[in-house]
Amino acid sequence: MPVSRRQFLFAGAVGAGAVWLPACSPVGAPPIPLPTCDLPDIGGPSPMPTPGTAGLIDEAAFQQRANQYLAVATRSLDPTSGSSVAAHLVRSHRELEFVWNPAAVTPALVDLDPYYDTADFDLMNYQWILRLGAGVLPAETIAAVENAITGFRYRYDDPLPSGQVDNKWFWSENHRMIFAVDEYLGGLALPGRVFTFTGLTGAEHSARARQPILAWLDERARFGFFEWHSNTYLKYDYSPLLTLIEFADDPEIVSRAAGVLDLCLYDLATHTIHGAFGVTHGRAYKVSKTNSLVESSFQTAKLLFDTTDQPFTSADIGPTFLIGSSKYRLPSAIEQAAVSTEVATIRERHGVALDPHEEFTLNPHGAYGYDYDSANLPFWWSQGALTAWQMVPTTLDAAKRWQLFDAALFQKFSAVKQFADINPGILQVVMREAAPFAAAGVLGEAHTYTWRSPDAMLSSVIDHRFGDAMEQAHAWQATLDPEALVFTTHPANDLRPSADWSNDNGYWTGTASMPRSAQIGRAAVHIYRPSYSSPTDELLGP
Repeated sequence: MPVSRRQFLFAGAVGAGAVWLPACSPVGAPPIPLPTCDLPDIGGPSPMPTPGTAGLIDEAAFQQRANQYLAVATRSLDPTSGSSVAAHLVRSHRELEFVWNPAAVTPALVDLDPYYDTADFDLMNYQWILRLGAGVLPAETIAAVENAITGFRYRYDDPLPSGQVDNKWFWSENHRMIFAVDEYLGGLALPGRVFTFTGLTGAEHSARARQPILAWLDERARFGFFEWHSNTYLKYDYSPLLTLIEFADDPEIVSRAAGVLDLCLYDLATHTIHGAFGVTHGRAYKVSKTNSLVESSFQTAKLLFDTTDQPFTSADIGPTFLIGSSKYRLPSAIEQAAVSTEVATIRERHGVALDPHEEFTLNPHGAYGYDYDSANLPFWWSQGALTAWQMVPTTLDAAKRWQLFDAALFQKFSAVKQFADINPGILQVVMREAAPFAAAGVLGEAHTYTWRSPDAMLSSVIDHRFGDAMEQAHAWQATLDPEALVFTTHPANDLRPSADWSNDNGYWTGTASMPRSAQIGRAAVHIYRPSYSSPTDELLGP
């Protein structure tokens, strides 16, 4: 009888020495990987073990750290911050004697622009506020939350009013799941309400979001995380999973989500030292690359693993949702992996192979049966493959059909727009030749290698896209503690003196060329040799 991933984890103990996670690497090295990456059999839906069950994290120790976090997160109420309000609601449900002023949370909390990028993050907070705030917050505030849920555009192909531009980014790995969870849970909460953009009821929205959720969960089980070890976005993978587990009523969804959540937190546990998630990252920004204390998962790691003396700092969805969950607790095997003092080597495979330098053919076929067509657009775009030559016809068709070129985040693809009305095959050839810099967003299949001891950690992505530009990749890092980090990058532009995390693209964030990296144990070599000359023409830019 097969056991679920959860049953295995909370019954097991962490092993000593080297850790090998083979995933499902293709045999050999053909241009297109052989379809050997079958969905793992983790058993059918199984009930969540009750917090405090043997094999889960020690409940008393967890609750003690939860109290420490909530004391910091609720020092003051920001009635316009979903994170602050959610933290206060979680604490008020835990402590009947907790005194705060729910009446201060007015409808001003819900200042949600349905066309604004990251609005789906806000909506995830609203799922908690709607359920925990009923009968606690003013009725008009709850009504405003409900209106935000029903007045939201959840998909890029939903009807868009004439003259409007939707600037939300629907396609990255984490956004795909958050949008689906927001739609699914919003529909469950308001099954009879008609949603503005589609005219569908909440029940119909919930029904249509179910399969995208299951598809995303299956992808993570088969391929891991495309945005490998992201110290920005891993939190935006486990936060929707916690939200889904807490409020969904579908045993299949809850069971699978718990298994993938374990996978998220195991990655965090095995790639953290003294609280710092200081490893190679598929996506990372200046703000967290220069100081691990502000990484988005730092407070989550402190809550779960207690491996740093650094304090909690503020309200944060990661620890708030973990503490607010009545269903999920971390398996103790994962906690043991985090606190282990043994020297370990962790090797992992992430993502799906996509070579933007692949020899041009008229009808390319993607790995594992994921062809480069509109049906698989979310799959490939979540790997940053918008400008890979294999996806160019689908990208152009989608951008024209759904008015995407008008959106702010598509402005960087404006050079492609002028090819929109000619034979896409011509642009495919151009993009293949320009792949070293034109396909900078492609994440592809990544193999990571991390050596960790009690005193230091060294981590690399091995021989990944050597010589090519990448938008947000962080190739390697050595970490002693959260404020003692060593890494290199190849700046794509001059330094812009600014504390703004978004005003450094190309110097701290991403790299003009990836090194060829090799690592054995605590020794690594990184060779830089760009595979292209910097373009200077007006079309492609410097």
